[in-house]
Amino acid sequence: MSAEYINTCLTDRPLGHYIANAYKVLAETEITPANIMAHVDQLTAAPVMTDNEDKKKKSVSATNLLNRQIEDIPCLVEPFLQEVGLACIAGSSDTGKSSLLRYLCMCIASGKNNFLGFNIKAKRRRAIYVSTEDDATAVAYLLRRQNRELNADPSRLKGLEFIFDTGNLLQDIDGILTDAPVDIGHVNKLKS
Repeated sequence: MSAEYINTCLTDRPLGHYIANAYKVLAETEITPANIMAHVDQLTAAPVMTDNEDKKKKSVSATNLLNRQIEDIPCLVEPFLQEVGLACIAGSSDTGKSSLLRYLCMCIASGKNNFLGFNIKAKRRRAIYVSTEDDATAVAYLLRRQNRELNADPSRLKGLEFIFDTGNLLQDIDGILTDAPVDIGHVNKLKS
């Protein structure tokens, strides 16, 4: 999804410096967007629809693709957060990025159908939130504060799982996703 598309959908403020910041942060980490996308692709790989008898060839014809009649990109949060893919929220410290995304995860897990006025199309009511900055005590406090607004019964948030120890992050995420897929995975800060 391009910055222009997001800019058109949400605001007339330029997003260029946020995106540049995101790339700078990503460049300083061991976890790269390419590594994350390759891992997501591996975990969410659907059988490839092929026109070929040779099952080793993983191509799909234009005819096959056009016959799918896809009119819109499926979104988790319309119109700016796609159902499948990688997105980045970047900005200066203490501007509310973590709070915003924690609230989005809470809305998805609780079954809400909107987030700040935008439609949510969650299929599983499950989310993973990787917290590299706050520990369990801090997140428990922050969740309680945010739940005052959401007003969700705690049992409705059982689909929101937090990871605080990132030592074996990919294996931990694999374990969670093996049990049940999620609508969204959030890594609070892509820096080791």
